[in-house]
Amino acid sequence: MDILIRSFLWVFHASITASIAALLIILISKLFDKHISIRLQHALWIIVVIKLIIPIEFQSNLSLFNLLHERQNNSSNIENRNTVKNITYAAADFLREGKAQQKHTAKNQISQGAQSKKENAREYIITNAWKIASCIWIGGFFIAVAFLLVVKYKFKGKNSNLEEVKDLEIVKLFNKCKNEAKINKYIPVYTCDNFESPCILGIVKPKIYIPRYIISENNFKQLYHILLHELVHYKRRDLIYNFLAVFAVILHWFNPIIWFCMKRMKLQRECVCDAYVLEIIGEEQAEEYGMTLINFSKLMSINKRPQLVAFFETKNQIRGRIKMIKKFKKGSYKMSVVAVLCCVLASGAVLTTSVSAKGMKLDNAAAVTSSNGLSIKSENNKFLIDAPVKVYDNLKKAEEITGFKIKVPDYLPANYEVWRGFKVVKVSDKDNYLKVYLRDKQEGGLFSFQASKVNLEECLSHGAENVIKMYQSQTSDTTKDSKNGKIQISKEKINLSGINGTSITVKIIDPELPRFADVRKYFVWQNDGMYYGIEYNYGIQVDGEIPKDSVIPQSEVEKIISSLKYIKDIKNVNYSVQTEVSPKVEALSIYDKEDLKRAKEFLGFDFKFPLSINKDITIDSSGVAPSEDSDIKNGKINYQLNTRYNAKAEQVLFTQEKSSKSYDYTKKTVKPINIGDKEVFKQETYKKSKTNEQLKEYIYTWKEDGFYCKLSTAESNGNPDKIAKEFINSKLIN
Repeated sequence: MDILIRSFLWVFHASITASIAALLIILISKLFDKHISIRLQHALWIIVVIKLIIPIEFQSNLSLFNLLHERQNNSSNIENRNTVKNITYAAADFLREGKAQQKHTAKNQISQGAQSKKENAREYIITNAWKIASCIWIGGFFIAVAFLLVVKYKFKGKNSNLEEVKDLEIVKLFNKCKNEAKINKYIPVYTCDNFESPCILGIVKPKIYIPRYIISENNFKQLYHILLHELVHYKRRDLIYNFLAVFAVILHWFNPIIWFCMKRMKLQRECVCDAYVLEIIGEEQAEEYGMTLINFSKLMSINKRPQLVAFFETKNQIRGRIKMIKKFKKGSYKMSVVAVLCCVLASGAVLTTSVSAKGMKLDNAAAVTSSNGLSIKSENNKFLIDAPVKVYDNLKKAEEITGFKIKVPDYLPANYEVWRGFKVVKVSDKDNYLKVYLRDKQEGGLFSFQASKVNLEECLSHGAENVIKMYQSQTSDTTKDSKNGKIQISKEKINLSGINGTSITVKIIDPELPRFADVRKYFVWQNDGMYYGIEYNYGIQVDGEIPKDSVIPQSEVEKIISSLKYIKDIKNVNYSVQTEVSPKVEALSIYDKEDLKRAKEFLGFDFKFPLSINKDITIDSSGVAPSEDSDIKNGKINYQLNTRYNAKAEQVLFTQEKSSKSYDYTKKTVKPINIGDKEVFKQETYKKSKTNEQLKEYIYTWKEDGFYCKLSTAESNGNPDKIAKEFINSKLIN
């Protein structure tokens, strides 16, 4: 087991480091495709293959992974990079130190008798995890080897009666091809019915196989191209490269990046072979050679034997080869001195390991592995706008943001639908809960459904406090205490439809109107470790009496709570959001980068999205909504982006839209000024503050490339021209 674990750790380390190198090669190839020859690109892939299959490593300051290691040390807050670094380098160290390190670890455990049970349990789990992973890996390796052996056995059985080509004209043509390729070795050519594509097989004793239908066509020009192509594969030692690539895939079968890269290497190998053939036959025959590929690609299906170096591949690969043939110029196959130096440098960067890795310990890998189960909640820093209540139009996205698996009702009363999206309500920095309003689209009745990982009573109390804050924001006296009897919560254990739960009543008293109270009743229960709740009764209590028309019948509540299912299993309820099209209702709220992409689809242009202007002006909320000039009745909707910023006194509103209607009207009535490099139209107006005071407000309108902007800011926020200039100079999203 010791040897197995060490072997797997080496493979795991090689797989990760080679994957990084491969992805960099792909990036470089994309960026400098016109400047890097196809032969050099294939040579770089050979270096990756060597990295995958040869266990020997040398430490070097030239190593690519040394550079990555230094970067990670300087950026310790980037958790994902550290994870890769620690695991891969720890694996390398384990291989170097072997059992000696295990003994050292054992001594440390003896000397540290006060080590906690939690730490011991963690190490036990990690050790066993490596053992299990090693067994799975070696099992997959032997299955892949067995599969290839079966393929080879069947191949021999099907082709035991092959006929060697004896036709004098074909033999003469083949000898001509050998002379042009400068090959002296005896290589027989066989014809058969079991092959769909020409190919060459056998590293020690190579043989060329040609389908019988190709021979029977007597098209010697095409046959010349085919035979020369297969001989060039032998000349270039492509059979060896192919074998090494197949072995690398078998060894690293668990890594999809390696599969992708070896497939890409195979395509480039064919392109390099084509280039060599064109170098021999001349640039003037490139068109005829390309037609050979096209004609035969129409006649044959795809050959999927993994060990073959085939003349024809998939349609996409044929397309890539034709593209290379069209661009071919005489001499382009040759490797320049610069290209050779690039290969040498790439070998030094990829095949060596980091000097810095020497000091890493295996227990670092354990620590990383044990903390690798990141929940979605730990990714809160991904939010551009971390609003206390986030509204989504997609239930799966809302579930993803909450960070836990959610069940929802598979039954709703007749005519009920989701109303205005799925709300993810933030209770603390770590916890939030899902809230969904469900509305009777005919009668207008409304109730809500909640799901939470923490006790829902805390969530309901949090929601009640938010209502109190709303009351206070609507009064002139903001100094009143919001906790003096304004929230009253009572509980009662009940059983509905065989489900034990709690009836919770939350009473919110308006401090301005003590006779009136906002009363909400919930049934809260647990299911698979989660808390769920239904707000089945709500209304305004006047002197202790709640209107009866706000009650959902108990029979309906019982059906709802009995129908909970995970989202993927829902069959009877449509949880798509019917968006209300109105300038007052946002079609999309923006919280993260994914939302920015969707906003661009709505708007049709790249827009500005500064997260802050200065320490006093920071983003509060943003959303896409229909603009006021939309013809909603006739379905002609123009969208605009409304972004609000918190400031010293009053919020700053920044609007961007494609429609020029507002800009054109302003341009006719206001004289322009210059701010930055823009012609800006500045207006002064007045508005009422929250305390009914008159506030001077400035509105700036200007034109960008393909869209129009409007900015509103109060005088009390600071120098308005300076604020406007910051928005004007802000960059577009990319």
